[in-house]
Amino acid sequence: MVEGELLTTPNAAAQIEAKCTRCHAPLLAAELELTDAGTPSLATLYQPGSDHAALGLDGVSCTLCHQTEDEQLGDPASFSGGWTVAGEGRIYGPHADPFAMPMLNRTGMAPVEGAQLLESATCGTCHTLFTNALMPDGAPTGAVLAEQTPYLEWQNSLFSTERANPAPQAASCQDCHLPKLSEDGQPIVTAIARRPPGGDFPPIGKREPFGRHLFVGANTLMLGVIRDNADVLRPSAPAEAFDATIATTRSQLEHATATLAIEGIVRDGDTLRIPIPITSMVGHKLPTGFPSRRVFLWIEVRDANDQLVFRSGVHDDRGRLLDGAGQLLVGELVGGPVEPHHDQLTRQDQAQIWEAVMADGDGVPTYRLLRGASYFKDNRLLPIGWDPQLASDAIAPIGVDADVDFGAAADTVTLVVDAPASAGPYRVEARAYYQTASPRFLAELFALDGPRIRAFEAMLKTADLRPEQLATAQVQAD
Repeated sequence: MVEGELLTTPNAAAQIEAKCTRCHAPLLAAELELTDAGTPSLATLYQPGSDHAALGLDGVSCTLCHQTEDEQLGDPASFSGGWTVAGEGRIYGPHADPFAMPMLNRTGMAPVEGAQLLESATCGTCHTLFTNALMPDGAPTGAVLAEQTPYLEWQNSLFSTERANPAPQAASCQDCHLPKLSEDGQPIVTAIARRPPGGDFPPIGKREPFGRHLFVGANTLMLGVIRDNADVLRPSAPAEAFDATIATTRSQLEHATATLAIEGIVRDGDTLRIPIPITSMVGHKLPTGFPSRRVFLWIEVRDANDQLVFRSGVHDDRGRLLDGAGQLLVGELVGGPVEPHHDQLTRQDQAQIWEAVMADGDGVPTYRLLRGASYFKDNRLLPIGWDPQLASDAIAPIGVDADVDFGAAADTVTLVVDAPASAGPYRVEARAYYQTASPRFLAELFALDGPRIRAFEAMLKTADLRPEQLATAQVQAD
């Protein structure tokens, strides 16, 4: 989290310390310096050579999730990192009566059965995050922003396993992000501990389930940034591990995220009306999480002579959206207007972008997290089974009321283009793309100053900022 001058204010620093280090600074923290609130001290996180700094480089450690007690999980009190760790030497896993000796001897921690490790509510404690909005001087405004809510979105979907009668497609967060099947689709059955030099302990039999701890989502960008700046960021994993995770992430994006179609084309004189439905395959909003992410639609229409007739969503090699003349859309620039939700596209300076854009206390769009008091726009694709009657204000869509086909798991964008039949047939192609950090979000960030902002900007200058393709469709229209 980088907020320019907001980092210098006591309230901003306290909020960052309480929320960010709560989850991303590891546990086993009894020997580390803690604040009065019981969270790791922000100061020790930046002390070169300190135990806290060394552990902090690991991000969310194994011992965070596996020490989480089954207390108030799923309740609002557990959100924003409100997990409980008793610190009594227990490490939870999904298996009954685990053979404890290996872990006790090596770590002093006792393995204990904990069914909560298979429940989405455990993930929801950190991945349901509310942020308190601040004034420019760091004073709280009293407004609270739902910064990320994938757990709440999942609850309002047919993927939810917490419903009284779960649907056939019900799946927990772990089912997707810690898959229990091998790469060739077979259930994983394995011993849960081995001798340090190799080989099995005689008392240990094979168990299931066993989840592959892939934890891939959609963020190929930061994986590449960390890999390419290892001399500064000091990850313990080699470049090959980052390459493998990027490949797995990209595969998930391409095969398990969204589908596109082009269907029901209607000719009206010299005009073609081309509906392009997009369908989400995921159990939360698409995109979900931190409000820098977006999905956008690329469309191209060419005539029988391969001449370009219409395009929207075209982008440069930095992922910035362009108009039909190849100029940057004004919405990609600092202070520019927010691209509205479109039911129809009629001009080449329009682009359909599914995203969440924050608003400050005056209702003005903002790209600075600690200024965010509400959402100016939230037209992100909804999960299958979404019930608007069950959606709280925190997760309700914004800016889509006039679009009758925007609903559970799907949205249809209709391209209206001048295309005389005499120049046909026409080739129509559409693609859906994903970006971890929208160019507009980055432009607004880099308009601020600060050593960490400049350092991040320098890293992104050599990063691959091309958007990731989710789906594609192509048809011929007369």
